[in-house]
Amino acid sequence: MIKHLLLVSIFFSLSFASIDDFANKNNYFVNYEQAKAKALQTNKPLMLVLVTTTCPWCEKLKKQTLNKKIINNYVSQHFIPVILNKDKGEYPVGKFTAKVVPTVFFIDSKTETIIDSSYGYKSKKKFLNILEKIDSNQKGKS
Repeated sequence: MIKHLLLVSIFFSLSFASIDDFANKNNYFVNYEQAKAKALQTNKPLMLVLVTTTCPWCEKLKKQTLNKKIINNYVSQHFIPVILNKDKGEYPVGKFTAKVVPTVFFIDSKTETIIDSSYGYKSKKKFLNILEKIDSNQKGKS
């Protein structure tokens, strides 16, 4: 029994890469306040990705969507991305409520209001459509 528990814990620790590794590789912030300050400075909306440690859909979103060059390039040009672990209480409680993970909130950096949101895993194509729609709507307001 202990061997099985050990194997399961090793599996989870190896299969679910840390948020810090993902953030470093893709230039995401891991601190909401720092991301908000950068968003205000650059006049870009925030893209807040909320995940949990053992969520397979969160991992799939990171690996099969957010890691992709076309997505990462678009995000870095039009948003200030921040990824936070809901399990660790890293996200701004009281400001944004995520009932499911992964959840991606697109946030106006000046008012800290939600512009739009995406719930659950999205394919690269669907997520790019969401990004383009939000960016287009934001430019229309300028």
